[in-house]
Formats: sequence, structure tokens, C-alpha cells
Amino acid sequence: MTSTYKDSATASLKDEEEFTDILEERRRTTDLGYALRTFNPQPYKGAPTLSTSDLNKAVLESQYLCYIIKEIAMETGSSVEKVKEDASRILKEMSHNLQLGFIRLMGYTLNKVFKRLYRSIYVNMEGLNMFVSTYIVE
Repeated sequence: MTSTYKDSATASLKDEEEFTDILEERRRTTDLGYALRTFNPQPYKGAPTLSTSDLNKAVLESQYLCYIIKEIAMETGSSVEKVKEDASRILKEMSHNLQLGFIRLMGYTLNKVFKRLYRSIYVNMEGLNMFVSTYIVE
């Protein structure tokens, strides 16, 4: 039986070019600095930035959701308003409430855990890019 595990000390030059250590950048910076870094994502394909309430309202008023709400109301025998209230409640539960303090704490904690548990995490970037281009449609 052959083993697929390769010790990083015996990896060849070809393997080093093919795989990237995703923890290398984290070892060069402090964990707190990583957790507190600024994050300004670009809007998706020029979409305007919306507040959470505006986004929830836009979703609830979408043509597809209105169609689904009517279908569910017909199937269950409930009123459209009752189904829409349920959908609104579910959407509110799912929506992002921007608790950045907790998110940053989790980032700090996960950074510490990964650095403690793993010496390095190697990712085959060529394979990952091929997977993304094949299975993820924009």
C-alpha cells in the first residue's frame, strides 16, 4: 500500500511550485493584526451597497419570491400574508447583523488554532483554479 503523505522536508522543487502554503502569510504577521485588518470588499459587479433592511425588503419584493409565496399559500391553504410573514421571519433570522467584534474574535481564535495545530496547509492552486473554472459558474 502506498502512502500519499509527503513530508514537507522531502518535497521536491516541482512540488513546492505546485502547492502553496496558505498559513505562510499568517506566520509573517501578528494574529491580532490579521484579525483587525481593514476589509473593504468591492460591490458585486457594480451593485449598489444596501443596508440590511433595504436588502431584506428587496428580497421580499422580488418577483421569484412572490411567486413562491403564492404557490406555498395555495398548497398549504394558508393566506398569502401569513406565508409572507413566515418568509420575512426566516429572512430576518438569516440576514447579516454586522457583529464585527465577534467575527474578528473568531478570526483571531481560528488563526491561533490553525497555527498551533498545523505546521503548514498546502493547497494545489492549479487544481483549485481548475475546479473553480469548471464547477463555479459566474
